[in-house]
Amino acid sequence: MPIAPFNTTKPYNQGKGAALRVGIQKASGEWTVIQDADLEYEPEDFNPLLTWMIEHDGKVIYGSRFLNKANKHSYQRFYFGGRLLSIITNILYGQRLTDEPTCYKMFDTALLKSIPLKCTGFEFCPEVTAKVCRKGYKIKELPIHYYPRSIDEGKKINWKDGVIGIWTLIKYRF
Repeated sequence: MPIAPFNTTKPYNQGKGAALRVGIQKASGEWTVIQDADLEYEPEDFNPLLTWMIEHDGKVIYGSRFLNKANKHSYQRFYFGGRLLSIITNILYGQRLTDEPTCYKMFDTALLKSIPLKCTGFEFCPEVTAKVCRKGYKIKELPIHYYPRSIDEGKKINWKDGVIGIWTLIKYRF
């Protein structure tokens, strides 16, 4: 399955969510995968996700860093922040997720394109999760490999993004 590159260049940096929205508009395959380009995730982990989607006529699946017990986590605050977002998602949307903020998500492209996203930053993950849940989908997870970066290596997310994530989950629930 060839991957068609496309240019999401904007006149200025408008954020992760804005870039993803452009990419989603241009997506043309049967499935769309969201993976950050910071080398924290193993591209070969797409294979079991895609296999599951094909075998189960899936619409959405997430790769979970927490289901692979061999994974290390760089900072406790990121670990517990991710767990908190997952718990809140499970409570608000009746899911059973271990890793809502994973940056490793696969969607049926038609489903993803049907979701009216407004995000511009890191709130992409909770917004897309909330809106998929509101459409009635249960999100399946499979274990993935994770190679966390440090802040010195360029990890940019912080506690404010966590607060925005929680607010995003609540906002789209009610």
